[in-house]
Amino acid sequence: MAKLLMPEHIKLIGTNLCSDVTYSGVGEAGWRLMWGANWDWDGWVKPQIDLMIGNGVGCNAVRVQGAAYAVQNGTIAMSDYLARWSQVIEYCRDRGVYVYPCGCTIDLDTNFTLPIATIGAVFAEIFRHHQQYDNVIGIDIIQETTNTDTDGWTAMKPRMASLIADIKSRGVTLPLTFSSSEFLDSGYPRLLEVAHLFDYIDLHPYYRAANIYDLDSLLAAYPDKDIIMAESGAEVSWTTRDNQLTQIRRMLDLARIGHPRMRGLFVWSSTDPADPNILAGKAWGQYDWDHIPRHDRLNLIRRYTGGSVSRANRVR
Repeated sequence: MAKLLMPEHIKLIGTNLCSDVTYSGVGEAGWRLMWGANWDWDGWVKPQIDLMIGNGVGCNAVRVQGAAYAVQNGTIAMSDYLARWSQVIEYCRDRGVYVYPCGCTIDLDTNFTLPIATIGAVFAEIFRHHQQYDNVIGIDIIQETTNTDTDGWTAMKPRMASLIADIKSRGVTLPLTFSSSEFLDSGYPRLLEVAHLFDYIDLHPYYRAANIYDLDSLLAAYPDKDIIMAESGAEVSWTTRDNQLTQIRRMLDLARIGHPRMRGLFVWSSTDPADPNILAGKAWGQYDWDHIPRHDRLNLIRRYTGGSVSRANRVR
């Protein structure tokens, strides 16, 4: 059985931390600066955790994207980078919260053009660090690999298999996967092509008008693999408020009372990643840029967590 490292009875209702895209930029640049020159534990990172595991919300897991490419190219010293990961993981561990790391985004210098051994060595050092902690459940190696053009996808598939094998050959024992985005209509069929390579399946379903989240074919094809929805949500300008809440409720229902191999959901994101006065169209958060709560979203989450981490960790 291909499983995440967490007790069978636990369902995760988690949150994603976001980078500050107002000043850092979207994608690779934002994460590189968040982990590097703009690292702000007290002002940016820790509040995103506290607002969702506390404050009567009760999320029991945190996901955050890393910046492995920034370590590889020397932007961030490996020692500083791992110390910051330890700060996040240990803070969550001490509060009974699981952590789900992602190695990096797929933007710009994702390093997939470098030799597999070069990429694997960097990832393996990072992931071996993570596996010392018993609250780390698995690793999403690279964010949303299905979200690429046809030529890129064709080239990527054999390299995904090679990279997993290389990382595991270097002493990494954590469960590994590549997450699949629902941004593209092609995202779900692509996942079916490669899921056999992964230790578990990571879906990122986002709002669509059509009902495209039927998991029957996926569960039938891979009945022994854990499934986690590590991102889901709706930006407030995408659709009506009622549709946004329907999307969130629907994903929470799947995470909480769905198939036993469905292990949980991480909302995107804790807070809005951008100041709306500077950069519009980034209102994803359960809290806005100023940490004002969006009570309609948070109340849905509270229905499933009971409002506290300790209760959420006992969900059956």
